[in-house]
Amino acid sequence: MTPRPPLRSLNVDDTARLEALAPSFAIEFLRTKNADFSLRNTDDPNRPALELSERIAHQRLLTEICSKAAPWVYFHLGEHCATSLLKLNDTQLLRVAELFRNRGGLPGEPLQDGVAGGP
Repeated sequence: MTPRPPLRSLNVDDTARLEALAPSFAIEFLRTKNADFSLRNTDDPNRPALELSERIAHQRLLTEICSKAAPWVYFHLGEHCATSLLKLNDTQLLRVAELFRNRGGLPGEPLQDGVAGGP
């Protein structure tokens, strides 16, 4: 059994990219009055918003985005999902978000640099 990779620290640039990507993946990510965060999946009205502490909010946002991007991004075994996701440039990430929104990309059809998609 492969050991689970340790959590990867997210730097300021990583968290800013994730926050900018959130709406493209149907995620509402907002700072609340008490300096914590609210995360809500806008594509699933039956899922309630999560109130998250600042300590874990961006890791949870990363997990949500990776989960939604999984059909189109190759996540390397033994490597934290942040490494596979955040090594993609903004154009590639926006393409993955577009495929997620349209659900039109076919997993397994390679584009380039670990991103799969449709025509």
